[in-house]
Amino acid sequence: MGEYIEDKVILEETTLRDGDQSPSVNFLLEEKLHIATILSDILTEDDSIDAGFPAASYLEFESVKEISKVIAKNYIMGISRMKVEDIDTTYEALKYTPKRRIGLIIPTSPTHRKMKLNVDQGQLIDLAVASVIHAKKYFDEVEVGLEDGTRTEMDFLYRLIEKLIINGVKSVTIADTIGASMPWEYGDIFKKIKNNVPNIDKLKSLGAHCHNDLGLALPNSIEALRNGANKVGCAFNGLGERAGNTATEEILMYLKLKHNYKDNNKAEYNYSRITECSQVVEKYSTIQVQKNKPIVGENCYLHESGIHQDGILKNKETYQLFDPAIVGYKGEIFAFGKHSGRNGLKYKLEQLGFDSSRVDMNLLFQEFKSFAEVKKRVTDEDIVYLVENLA
Repeated sequence: MGEYIEDKVILEETTLRDGDQSPSVNFLLEEKLHIATILSDILTEDDSIDAGFPAASYLEFESVKEISKVIAKNYIMGISRMKVEDIDTTYEALKYTPKRRIGLIIPTSPTHRKMKLNVDQGQLIDLAVASVIHAKKYFDEVEVGLEDGTRTEMDFLYRLIEKLIINGVKSVTIADTIGASMPWEYGDIFKKIKNNVPNIDKLKSLGAHCHNDLGLALPNSIEALRNGANKVGCAFNGLGERAGNTATEEILMYLKLKHNYKDNNKAEYNYSRITECSQVVEKYSTIQVQKNKPIVGENCYLHESGIHQDGILKNKETYQLFDPAIVGYKGEIFAFGKHSGRNGLKYKLEQLGFDSSRVDMNLLFQEFKSFAEVKKRVTDEDIVYLVENLA
C-alpha cells in the first residue's frame, strides 16, 4: 500500500451535519458550538468535524462559519453538491480556518444517477471532475463521498475513483447510504477498490460512511477497516438520517479495545468525555438514548443478577469488558431487583452506611426477595425501609 492509506485510522465526526439531519433534530448555533468544542477535545488533530452543509440555508452557513472560527485543532469540513455556487459558498463558510476540507457528494448508483441527476456514467465522471477542479481553487483537502456507493457497478467505481485521484482528490468515501450492505459485502468493495484502482496509493484516506438501517453500521465500518479503509464517518449516539450512522462512542471503544493497526490514534483520544458528550447530544437533540445502548446507555454498566454482582465483587473482569471510568461514567454499577443476590445486597448495605454484621441477613434477604417480586426495581430508599422495619 502507498504512502498514506492504513498509516492510521481517521474519524470524520458528523454529529453536527448528519446528526442534525435526524428527524426532529434542530441544533441551535450555541448548541453546535458547545458540541463542537467537546468533540474537538475528544478527537485527535488528524480527525475532522463535518460541520454541515453551508449552501443549505443562511443559518447553516453561519453555523459552519462560526465553528470554523472556534475550532483550530481539527479539520473542519463542509458538504457540497457538484455545483459551482455550492462550492463557492462552502469556501466562504470555511475561509477562516487553514484546516478546511470540502466534501463533494457524488451520487453514483444507477438509481441515483438517473433519478437525481439524469446523467449516464460518462457524464457523471465529467461533472465530478469539473467540480473537483473548481474546488481545488479553494481547498487543498478535497474529499468525495460516493453516495449510494454500495449499490454502484464496481467497474464504474474503479474508473471514477481513478479519475478523481488524477485530478487531485485526497480522500474518497464509500457510502452505504441506505444500510444495504452486509459486512462481508462492504468489506469486499474496499478490497476490490484497493486491487483495481491503479493510483489508489495516491489517496490520503479511503473512508467508510455507514447507515444503520439493518443495525450493521458498526460491523460494516469494522469490515471496511479490515479491508483497506482508514477512515470512518460517525455520529454520537448513532444519530443520523433514519436509523442513524455508525456511533462515534462505539467506534472509539472498538479502536481502543480491539483494533490493532500498528500506527493508531487510540492513545490520543480523550475517552473520558464520551459520556458527557453523549449526554449533551441527547439533551440538545431531544432524542433519548436507548437504555441498553452500548457504551453510553443508562443500563450499560449496571448489574442486577446475583451471579453477576457476586462475580463483579470478586473480580470486575468477570462481567465487565472495561472500566466504565474510562468513558467518564460515574454512576452505579449495581441495580437491585428480583434476580439480585445476597452478596450484592450486603455490598449495598455497606454503601448505605449499615453494618451488615449487625443485620439479620437471612431475614433481610427473605424480605428483600418478597419485596422485589412485586417491584420493577428496588431503590436505595426501599432497602433502607426494609432494614429499618425488620421484624
